[in-house]
Order: sequence, then C-alpha cells, then structure tokens
Amino acid sequence: MKNRVIIKSLVLAISLSAVLITYGCGDAAKDTTDTTDPQATTESNETSDTDNTEDAALETTEAPTAEATEEVPEETSDTEVDTGAIYQQFLNDELEYDGELFSAKYSYLLEDFEMIPAGYYYDVDEDGVDELLIATFYYGFDIYDVRDGELVLLDYGDGTSDTCSVFYGEGHTYVAHSDFLHSGRQTLTLIRYDENGDVVEMISLAAIYEDSETDTYDENSQFSYNENAITMEEYEDYMLLYQAVDVDDMTKAEIDESLFE
Repeated sequence: MKNRVIIKSLVLAISLSAVLITYGCGDAAKDTTDTTDPQATTESNETSDTDNTEDAALETTEAPTAEATEEVPEETSDTEVDTGAIYQQFLNDELEYDGELFSAKYSYLLEDFEMIPAGYYYDVDEDGVDELLIATFYYGFDIYDVRDGELVLLDYGDGTSDTCSVFYGEGHTYVAHSDFLHSGRQTLTLIRYDENGDVVEMISLAAIYEDSETDTYDENSQFSYNENAITMEEYEDYMLLYQAVDVDDMTKAEIDESLFE
C-alpha cells in the first residue's frame, strides 16, 4: 500500500512538471516565448545602420562645419584701391609727392604764367582706371598714377621741345611727346603703357624741313616712321590716324584755387 502511494506521488509530480514546461509559468514563460528570430535581428540591424548613415549624410549637407563655411578674405587688387581719393588728397594738399605738396609743386605756374594749374582725369594706360593729368602750360601734362596704393608720376613734359599730351589711334591710347613749336621740324613720339607702367609699344613720326624758306614741309622734306624713311603722303596719313585727345573729352578735376592765394 505504501509503495502505491509513492508511485502515485511520482506520477503526479511528473505530470505537473510536464504542464509547467508546456505552458510556462510567470517570468520563466516570458523568457521561453520571447525568443528572437536571428534573421529578423540581422535585417533590423542592417536597416538601422542604413538609416544612421543617411541621417549622418543629411546632417553633413545641412550643417557644414565652420571651416567649410568660413569665407577666406580676398586680397585687395590695384583696381580696388580708391585711386580717386588718393588723387583728391594730393590736389587738396593733404598728400605729398616726392616731398612736395601740390600747391608748392605747381606754384611756378602762378608766378611765371599767372595761371592756376588745371587737372583732368583720363585712362592713359588702358587699365580701366583714370590717371590724373595736371596741365603745365608749355610743357603739357604731368601724368600721375596710383600703383600699390602709392602716388607715382607716370610721365611728364620736359620743356617746349618735349610737350606731353595724350593721343588716340588704331584703338589705343598713347602718351605723346611732341615738338610742334620750333621751326624746321615736327616730331611726335607715341608711348603706350600697360597698367604696371611698362612700355608695350612706341611709335615715332618726324618731318624735318630745316632748309625750308616758308618754314613748312613739302615733298622734298625728310619724313620718317620709326626712323624708316617714308613719303610726305604716308606721313600725313599717319598724322591723321593718330589724333590728340581734347580736354573736353576728359573729366575735369576739382582744384581748390585758394591754395594758390
């Protein structure tokens, strides 16, 4: 009888264990039934990685770093320098050239010729920026330029036999040195400058008629172009081709006349 009771107890215990294993109980059941599919886990991780990569790319596009957005300051070129202000400072006696103020440098015009210097602006070196031209009566123009922020004298007249003016011809502007005031000759030298003040072209024309009784040239006079002999007709064609620029085609500069009182 005792053995039967033990056997029944074992059978009951085995049956209860089978039920618990089959249906689960409490936290143990959750641990058993929440098993994750390895393939699903892999696909989920891949999707997550892709989303993270796209988000990172989007953030890089929308929010570039400070180094990428920082603007690099540009160097100031000669054309960006306020040349007009520098010229005006010189004209106002606020800036010296070669140790002299404007009024002191040109006081001889008032003393010798009873005239106040006139100033003009014109682009003589074809750099798109006007130069300052000061009329000096017999000697023509003193031509100032601004280079590297400094006032420089580009060219000037050197007496009545070397008058400085501005000519135009064949699509170019030239600084001219001429002598049309003395008897027996007409000479003209045309100089084309670049923006650095370098000579890029030079043309010379001359008519020599020292023995002329009428002080005018004729077919028997000597004519030259760049020191090569030419005819009178060729000389006159060249003289028509290159013409002096009138001051009416230039911009007048403002000069304070009280500086010369």
